[in-house]
Amino acid sequence: MPVSLDITLSMQKALQDKINVLSNNAANAGTVGFQADSVIFSEYLGEGDSQETYSYLDSIATVRDTNTGPLEHTGNPFHTALRGKGYFGVQTPEGVRYTRSGAFTVSSGGLLVDLHGNPVLSADGGEINILPESENISISKDGTVSDQNGILAQLGIFDFTNEHDMKKVGNTQLQTDQAAIPLTFEANLVQGALEQANTNAVKNMSEMMEVSRLYGLNQRYIEESLKLESKKAELLVSMPPSA
Repeated sequence: MPVSLDITLSMQKALQDKINVLSNNAANAGTVGFQADSVIFSEYLGEGDSQETYSYLDSIATVRDTNTGPLEHTGNPFHTALRGKGYFGVQTPEGVRYTRSGAFTVSSGGLLVDLHGNPVLSADGGEINILPESENISISKDGTVSDQNGILAQLGIFDFTNEHDMKKVGNTQLQTDQAAIPLTFEANLVQGALEQANTNAVKNMSEMMEVSRLYGLNQRYIEESLKLESKKAELLVSMPPSA
């Protein structure tokens, strides 16, 4: 395979990875708590048969944007949004997961749960019970949950030593082996609001158009190169043997 075609194929794979990430960002632009991703590329040098140096492109990692998304006020007392750092914890069948999505509700059993029915964790890692007689639910910026009779629990708001070492599970949940660090005084929670996706729709669309254009150009080059190589092979086969 010609070195130039090999380089183009490596670039094509990297571009496809970026298209996949940008497409997922666009698809989740309306997903509460979604954090957009971007692709990190690595460029390394290779040497051809004629000792010429060539540059190869490879996608090596996907990085999550941890900036806070815009807040939308809903008025629902169980909806919560975080300004700045921190994650909510939820207990799933697969283990504890962390999320920026605070679209919570109360289950028929009186537990504070997420949209999937997973119990939301308190600051000490337990479940949060909302009493049947509870009224005028308030959640302070440090996560303290109260009703007309006083404090019920404290909503868990957790931080981590390395946010970028957390692995996405689906589009809004994160998994990590790091120890969770409860935030109390540093937490900044807003009751009755939801954090929207932090995707920059205009930038995302602009990048998608540019990457798609480059992908199309590369694809045409690959197709033409393969046709040329095929013709060369046919000529070699059809050439009469030398005397």
